[in-house]
Amino acid sequence: MERRKSNNLVSISSKAFYSIVTLKNITIPVGANAFNVCSNLISVTILASSPPNLGNGYVFSGTSQNLVVYVPSESVETYKAANGWSDYTSKIQPIPS
Repeated sequence: MERRKSNNLVSISSKAFYSIVTLKNITIPVGANAFNVCSNLISVTILASSPPNLGNGYVFSGTSQNLVVYVPSESVETYKAANGWSDYTSKIQPIPS
């Protein structure tokens, strides 16, 4: 993971959470393959209004069938239509208010 001097998370390296089966919830930026094979991951919140590039599209492969990807409500349809994200349309929901 990369950090600035202020310790704010800037990005997450590819495969940073690869195969961590105990991971359940997280709110962070998304990198290619970041959550691949995190079989217990059930919730991800993405605050970016524009969908981040998912690289090869395997970011959420091997996660829980119940995974929900929360995005800003005004961006739900944008995420569902975006390249790579369209593979996860059934999982994309607005961030609860």
